Amino acid sequence: MRDADTQRIVKPKFDDDDIQEYARPWRPLTDEELKAMCDKWRIVYGGHVSDFAKEIETKLKEKNSG
Repeated sequence: MRDADTQRIVKPKFDDDDIQEYARPWRPLTDEELKAMCDKWRIVYGGHVSDFAKEIETKLKEKNSG
């Protein structure tokens, strides 16, 4: 937090050192979600689209899981 008058960093009075980040489990797109996105973008849902979407999900999962 910054003090507006002096532009210095001000620490909160109670600094909690026990704050942890929790990773949420990966949740892939469901077929219904993918079909809805295809409808929105006027893309015909089918084998190649589904395969392509699953490949993107796999790469994102690899990239974001460390």
